[in-house]
Amino acid sequence: MAASVEFDLALLATIYFTLSAECYAGFRKDYPELQLDRRDYLLSKLFQFLFVPITMRQNYSDSDGSLRRELETFLDISREPAVAAAAFDWRAFYADLRHRTNDPHAAVERLPSYLSSAT
Repeated sequence: MAASVEFDLALLATIYFTLSAECYAGFRKDYPELQLDRRDYLLSKLFQFLFVPITMRQNYSDSDGSLRRELETFLDISREPAVAAAAFDWRAFYADLRHRTNDPHAAVERLPSYLSSAT
């Protein structure tokens, strides 16, 4: 049985907080040895917020790394990840995962449809 992927306002608040400048500053303070600029931090967090629910919903292990590479390609479309994250329709993304039962690669292919024209 696939795990449940639900969306709520607390999740949206968590996403926005994690992507905030304050959270990045805290990360840099806690991990000064990591040479991670804000863009790389944002891309890493966006990857987590997309990859985990896609793979969790499908009980997919991505053992060959193909899904990871597809998601990295999608995330590389924006020069400014913060703008892309703000323009991303998280509610529609989670609703889509909840109601579609196709493969994870199709979920990644649909990601551009959740971006507004602001990107």
